[in-house]
Amino acid sequence: MNWRNWKSGTPSGACLRNEALLEDYLEGALTPKAHWDLEAHLSNCGPCAAALENARAGTDLVRRLTTPVADPGDVFTRRVMARVRDEESKIEEQQTWWHPLETLAMRLAVSSALAVALLVSAAAWRSNQAQAVSTSAQSFAVDRLLPDSAPELAAGSDTLMGAIAENHDK
Repeated sequence: MNWRNWKSGTPSGACLRNEALLEDYLEGALTPKAHWDLEAHLSNCGPCAAALENARAGTDLVRRLTTPVADPGDVFTRRVMARVRDEESKIEEQQTWWHPLETLAMRLAVSSALAVALLVSAAAWRSNQAQAVSTSAQSFAVDRLLPDSAPELAAGSDTLMGAIAENHDK
């Protein structure tokens, strides 16, 4: 079989059929015959040999990244814990310094809200008082325009209008 006929446009330039076998080759999962056939091909195909080296480097990198690191020792642990305590003390200092200001700000906000509520209710009360005075003034003006016989005139709207017109002309 001519392995060069299996070349394709793979990114590594390796033969398509063999590139799929490289991982199994590195893991030792190929049958003996497939293993020997692939080794024979790798000795004659430069792109496939380069792809094998790249796969091997990638596998080694993954193994190194997933391998647990040895215990760094007591010195490292003490340093980390000392830094944690330092950071916690800094945070406590900031909170201690800011706490009175936060309390003052909260009290000012509540006081301001109460003052605004009182001002709004006072304005509403004054508005209602002004309306009541205005209504009583209008009522007083109507009583002055109409004569004492106003209840008798109120029986019919034509009569009422006539009385107003009479008083107006005078």
